[in-house]
Amino acid sequence: MAVRISRRRATAGALGAVLVLALLGGGLWWFTARDGRDTATPVATWSYTEAKAVAGAGDGGFNPHAVAAAKGVLVAAGDAPDPSGDGYNLDAWYSTDAVTWKKGDLRTVGRGAEWYSEFTDLMAWDGGFVVAAKGIDTSGGLGVLSSEPAFFSADGRTWRLLDPPDPTATGRPDYFTDGAHLYASRDGRTLWRLADDTRRWKAVDARAPEGCRMHGRADAPGTGDAVITGTCDHVSRPALYRVSDGGASLRDLSPSLPKRLYGGITDAAVHGDTLLLSGYQETRPGTGTSPAPDGEGALDGTGALDGDGDGHDTTRPVFLRSTDGGGHWSDVAALPVPADAKPGSGIVNDLLVTGDTFLATGSVLVNELVHPALWVSRDGTHWTTHRLRAFAEDGYLGPCAALDGRVVIPALTGTGPVRTAGLFTSAPGGSGTPSATRPAPPTTTSAPPDTSPPDTAPPTAAPSAPAPSTTSPLSPEDVYALAAPWNGEISGSSGPAAHYRVLVTLSPGAVAEPTARDLKGNLKILGDTGCTATLAEPTVRADGTLVFRPGNRKPPLPGMVLEGSYYCPDTVELRRTGAGELSWSSSGGYTGKIAPGAVD
Repeated sequence: MAVRISRRRATAGALGAVLVLALLGGGLWWFTARDGRDTATPVATWSYTEAKAVAGAGDGGFNPHAVAAAKGVLVAAGDAPDPSGDGYNLDAWYSTDAVTWKKGDLRTVGRGAEWYSEFTDLMAWDGGFVVAAKGIDTSGGLGVLSSEPAFFSADGRTWRLLDPPDPTATGRPDYFTDGAHLYASRDGRTLWRLADDTRRWKAVDARAPEGCRMHGRADAPGTGDAVITGTCDHVSRPALYRVSDGGASLRDLSPSLPKRLYGGITDAAVHGDTLLLSGYQETRPGTGTSPAPDGEGALDGTGALDGDGDGHDTTRPVFLRSTDGGGHWSDVAALPVPADAKPGSGIVNDLLVTGDTFLATGSVLVNELVHPALWVSRDGTHWTTHRLRAFAEDGYLGPCAALDGRVVIPALTGTGPVRTAGLFTSAPGGSGTPSATRPAPPTTTSAPPDTSPPDTAPPTAAPSAPAPSTTSPLSPEDVYALAAPWNGEISGSSGPAAHYRVLVTLSPGAVAEPTARDLKGNLKILGDTGCTATLAEPTVRADGTLVFRPGNRKPPLPGMVLEGSYYCPDTVELRRTGAGELSWSSSGGYTGKIAPGAVD
């Protein structure tokens, strides 16, 4: 599938998502995927491997941003640390088993003495692989965009420069594939197809309507049809096309899309006549709800975004499904989320078809923070969810691929440059052995399709939080549920002030099976008479109460505050409540409630 890291991250940026996730080192876990119709989807065993520990990575520079599969080979491409130690440069790796990786020769191809390349795109089809890049010239002392090259490989090992489809045109081509052919477009309207010799391009008849452009493609492995996404009317309206017969036929599916869709389509996938797409839909100003698309049930307002802060022109994530090849669309019922996540917070960023199964990767909200998640479905309507364990601060899932039933998902951090924390890998066909140390988390399956009448928003369940363990120590699930910033107001009578605003941040650190003793963090009592302190290694009472003894306590203005004129507790007791809050009790008789979220 076409892989566009910049597009994925731009979507996350528009959401204003700040991903603050607990570190995870490694380990295995498993979940049973059921699609709501039957139990035919096998058990999947997922493992996480840190980038530095990936077999065959060798030099420590394993840093792929995306993965694609073709011809029995997986290729991973990204910007890896340059051996000279001076910045990052385009590189690629290949694997035939999704476990052991080897480096190809991409780093050495097409480079001038004073320029390097940055990754922008990865594409796979029956003929091989294409990596698109930005060529940066540093000869003048500053990095200047000098070219936008593409590189071709038939096997992921040996690479060469790929000639552009139209040497007279300007701009970087967008690439599309139907699994059998590679297409490209420079102007967004006309298509070229790569010949079987992978060196010549041929102009084809497919052409986007006036005022519209083609940008990316849906996941459609081996179907012979390319479903291409795009935009019209200066990117305000999404477009969708189906290219078939080697480019001889282009069918415009855009008129059938719900009228309230706005901007570009985040991603799409096709399997037979079933199409899925994720994107954004305008909401009624000030309501947070969407008008019913084309007479169908209205969407609830979860996740609505206000682009300019004025209460108008808001959008919300939307997930749609067509079973007739794109002729008619309906809303996918709210994606199920894990028990400790906010109901209705599931957002899809990437779609993959593997065998007869759809796989969607995205995120859910836990304590108002974004956590990686994935969903599995046989029919595109009933979904099973699993939240992949948080692996790093500011982390997210990259575009993924499947080889012989084994799915590989890059775990990424940062935006510039992107760093690869590691790889999530599933065992093929559920043949792996579940971890003996981690019990199977509960599987969550989506509800039956919504049957609410038109213009009626489906009911939204009240947010809930998992109850803490009733015995010490807390389970790993309870510990992960505490990983967040928490803030609120406490009241007392024996300190310099009657009320304080407090901020507590907690994380279990890089531990695969954390206990409460692994929790560490910081405490801030805000204000001129407050303090800062560290939190670590709490004791746990039978009712789940965490008891911290703050260390390294400091007044807000060291050396300028008199002893006794500020408040810094000797002990802090925190206990999770059923309302998703933490009850606070500290020395000096201060009590209160703190809720997830950082202080502005």
